[in-house]
Amino acid sequence: MMSNKTYYFLRHGLATRREDGYGPDILTAKLLPEGIVEAEKSAWFLKDLEPAPEVAFASPVLRCQQTAEIVTRVTSWTFTTDDRLREFHQETIAELSERAQSWLAEVEQLPTNVILACTHGSVIAALREAILGSPLTEANVYDYPAPAGIVKINQGGAVVLRPLPESR
Repeated sequence: MMSNKTYYFLRHGLATRREDGYGPDILTAKLLPEGIVEAEKSAWFLKDLEPAPEVAFASPVLRCQQTAEIVTRVTSWTFTTDDRLREFHQETIAELSERAQSWLAEVEQLPTNVILACTHGSVIAALREAILGSPLTEANVYDYPAPAGIVKINQGGAVVLRPLPESR
């Protein structure tokens, strides 16, 4: 699905240092202190976007809600929580892809052109592939930005805006 809209996807701030991922805390992990700092940097980056997002959405998972609250403090933007932006957990890649496409189909109907969503890495991957018209696969479902990273997606493709590769 090629879109005339511009999407900004913000990955939540850092919420774990575990080598094996979130483990049992996948749905309850809170932002770590450094995750808060990085989320604040991303919020200030987002504040300077031109044109600014006209609508913003967030996953209901705590670390995304915390990240969205930080963005709100800096920008005054209001986030709408949408369960379809939740973490990729206990579902297949096909189900994740279907969930992302459902969200996109609804957002595409909005009378807005610039959309922001605060969500999770694999959800960003699923949304990117759906917007660009590519299938979500085992090879690209884990291709996403660092915590507090921002991806811009429009007709020109997908670009990681933050953090820049040299700052990783």
